[in-house]
Amino acid sequence: MGNPSKSGRNKDKKICVGCGHCIAVCHFEALSIGGVSPRDLAPVKKDMGVPKEAMVQMIKEHRYIREFKSKPVSHDV
Repeated sequence: MGNPSKSGRNKDKKICVGCGHCIAVCHFEALSIGGVSPRDLAPVKKDMGVPKEAMVQMIKEHRYIREFKSKPVSHDV
């Protein structure tokens, strides 16, 4: 996907939409977007006890717009 640039986004801006998912899943805290690092973000509160119905509704309402390419993905990915 390209190497992160100094701004924290991929060099090819068409790839990065600034969603922050990469920051959330990187266990090494090696990524940032627009100068925002994982340490700048509020920690996840795992003991909040969100009701299942509320979580399902939130997931259903949360949509992303993605652009896919018409080419096969390598098994190495």
